[in-house]
Amino acid sequence: MEKESNRQNQGRIKWTSLMLTEHIATLKEVWKEDERVKKGLIAMDKAVEVDFLVRRALNDSLPVQLRYFHGDSVCEERVKISALEAANKKIRVIKLTCKSELSVDIRAITDIKIL
Repeated sequence: MEKESNRQNQGRIKWTSLMLTEHIATLKEVWKEDERVKKGLIAMDKAVEVDFLVRRALNDSLPVQLRYFHGDSVCEERVKISALEAANKKIRVIKLTCKSELSVDIRAITDIKIL
């Protein structure tokens, strides 16, 4: 297994030195697709904890570190929860870094920490 990985890396290194920067950027995107993460199920106690912390952060206007699935990747953002849409099972958040608003599916959240 390790030998196979080394052979792939040597091939990548060999060819990337002969390519244009546009080609290298395209290849990096293709390789990034290989690193996709599949969404799994979280334990019931973790789901209850996430629900509790979301409601607490909303009620007390606390900033949180939110980890969630977006497509095939895991995103981590520092946000402030602005609204809870129970009918859609989503929360609206405001990113602390750029003050942009974002809607996140509650079922996609894997971890939340109050800052």
